[in-house]
Amino acid sequence: MAKMALITTLDEFEAEYRAGIGHVLPPGGSREASIDNIRRFGDGVGDYNPFYRDPAYAAKARFGMITAPPIFIYGASLGIALAINGGIDRRRLSSSYFPMNYAGGAIDFHRTIWPGDRLRATERVVDVHRKHSARIGDFVLCEAAIEYRNQRQELVASKTTLMARYQNLGGGGRYDAEHARHRRNMPGQFDWGPQRVCWLAQMATDWMGDDGTLKRMETRVRHPNVVGDTNTVFGKVAAKRTVGAENGTEHLVDLEVYNENQAGLATAESRITVALPARSA
Repeated sequence: MAKMALITTLDEFEAEYRAGIGHVLPPGGSREASIDNIRRFGDGVGDYNPFYRDPAYAAKARFGMITAPPIFIYGASLGIALAINGGIDRRRLSSSYFPMNYAGGAIDFHRTIWPGDRLRATERVVDVHRKHSARIGDFVLCEAAIEYRNQRQELVASKTTLMARYQNLGGGGRYDAEHARHRRNMPGQFDWGPQRVCWLAQMATDWMGDDGTLKRMETRVRHPNVVGDTNTVFGKVAAKRTVGAENGTEHLVDLEVYNENQAGLATAESRITVALPARSA
């Protein structure tokens, strides 16, 4: 079998990614929201909210049982495959030429994830955008849309993923310090961006309390989170509003939540909307 030619220029990559707009990746494997999987997910992202892991606490709370945190969708799928490769055969792409960085995106949360639900993700190529950065030069933002559905085919969440693709000189990977500094224009070994999205979501779900509902996140991952960094998540109320909804009126609060390192640099930022119950008269 003839060896497939690697894509070696940003122009070529952008053209071929654009040619794949509309390409759909069918649902792959599923992930059950079992009690064990919900707890393991919380352990992995550092979310120990008893609302999502303590049966005795949850029994007295809003739903009378444990439910999964909304961002558990990342436990089913990060929804990044098509934002990385689009419709291009992955054998034609090498991180030696085109490393990728997670750039964020938007998530709309539609339904509660109940114990026993089984989630699957479907991805679709949406667009590609040429950009420029002082650190890495020209790059493209690859955009894909993802739908997460449960075993009843109900839409649980919808998401837009942005992945930055750019050229480098070749070499190892994100966890290799020498490569990170000299081949990817990074200050050192660095993390995987979706982890910080989970931290930002947790700030919102902790703040809104057991009776709140996470509605939407619009996140930008702006800088690498380098090994050894100290990270602190901050947030503030940006706006309040009341809107009409199918089941009455929703009281919405927009939060500005961000992750900051020890140098005071905001490495990830999110505009998060939550719905809160009406105050008792």
